[in-house]
Amino acid sequence: MGGLPVTTCGEFYELAALSVVGLLDGNQRVQLELYCQVHPEARNELAAFGDAMTAFARTVCPPVIPSSGLKARLMDRIRLTPQLRRGVAADELKPPLSPGFHWIPSSLEGWVNTPIAGLRTKQLAENPGAGYRVVLLELAADCRFPSHSHQRGPEELYVISGNLVTEGRTLCAGDYLHAEAGTDHGELWSPSGCVAMVVEPVRRPHVHA
Repeated sequence: MGGLPVTTCGEFYELAALSVVGLLDGNQRVQLELYCQVHPEARNELAAFGDAMTAFARTVCPPVIPSSGLKARLMDRIRLTPQLRRGVAADELKPPLSPGFHWIPSSLEGWVNTPIAGLRTKQLAENPGAGYRVVLLELAADCRFPSHSHQRGPEELYVISGNLVTEGRTLCAGDYLHAEAGTDHGELWSPSGCVAMVVEPVRRPHVHA
């Protein structure tokens, strides 16, 4: 057929067969598309042809359900891949960061359960010299964080996802709350669960004169 448009039904079905098995090259794909534009009914024929080929393949090669032992071995091999074993994204394969930068991937690593039921935390950064740390909070649905005071300094809270009820407000994703030093913070409650980022004060190291 070369680079000429499809002119016969025979040529159309030849291209349709190649399309079903994924063997069309770029030129053939253009020819098939042009034919379908000129003959709109050809798209239905192409879809029906694909269904017929799929049904035939299933008849000749019926699906095989792997045994539980084989499935377990496959899952073990998958878990041993470097990316999944470390629990990191494929982005870790990118070049190293420049000096002075630090990156924590979004993964299951680093999360720590707390004595409060339904609450876990993940510390992102701590800077005692500047007197603050950055922590992620994850509250399960109906989790309640007890009231507390901000005696060491101000607290910044940013909701990433979900909702969080505090100080008579329902904070949703994108909402921010600032608490001045010395304030008393009432109970926080998450009706449906949430993830929030908190910047809170930490004790500065004592510097001798």
